[in-house]
Amino acid sequence: MNTFIFWLWDRSARTYGFVVYASDQNIETVILDSAAKQGVVKINFPDQMVKYFRIFNRNGNTSNTQLHIIKAMAFFKQ
Repeated sequence: MNTFIFWLWDRSARTYGFVVYASDQNIETVILDSAAKQGVVKINFPDQMVKYFRIFNRNGNTSNTQLHIIKAMAFFKQ
């Protein structure tokens, strides 16, 4: 894989702080470290095998402590 896209709740002006990891065989790689993102987040990263993604909610958002993910998808893009 080399692309991960997810949609954060965007019905207000809130921004989110989080870290996204790609993991394969118990090795986690940080693919995004963000302090202020909102809406659709697209992450392009070097080609690698991925078993799962982990999104660490660093400090919630500017309205509350939650991280609201509406949809997520991952794929290989040439």
